[in-house]
Amino acid sequence: MMVDSYALSRSNSQSQIANERRIAQLERQILNAHTDIEIQKREIDVYKASLAENEKVDSYALSRSNSQSQIANERRIAQLERQILNAHTDIEIQKREIDVYKASLAENEKERDSLSQKVRTLTAEAKSLERSMSDEERKREEYEHRLKKTQDELAALRAKYEKSIKDSQIELLEEKLD
Repeated sequence: MMVDSYALSRSNSQSQIANERRIAQLERQILNAHTDIEIQKREIDVYKASLAENEKVDSYALSRSNSQSQIANERRIAQLERQILNAHTDIEIQKREIDVYKASLAENEKERDSLSQKVRTLTAEAKSLERSMSDEERKREEYEHRLKKTQDELAALRAKYEKSIKDSQIELLEEKLD
């Protein structure tokens, strides 16, 4: 029974290590997503700065080319903003996953603790029953010994009584013959 609780404890600590690794992995993913967002924000800022610079240079160019480059720039900005929104969404999803995972982990740890307590209780009950069974076995052996002793004494008394009866019968027969 002790080996089982050791194995249970060992498997629980292994699963706890795996859970902690998974949480760390999810936290790294969130950190990477935050880093990606910061990089994309910097790209947008650089891009906007280059647009402002291009507008100064393009102010002397034809108005048609200016509007085409402005449309392309706006598309690029919109694309980068969508990427940022997607990254924010991914971060929120990963945060929820971590929260759910932590709640599940806490629930599993409570269940593990409950099962460990049950194992300890059942182990104590088994030991108590083994002691009780051992006591009952000892009492049974003691009663068997006393019964055998009483039966031997009874057999000796019976033999003595039967001998006494035979002796009495012999005496009576001798008296009648005399």
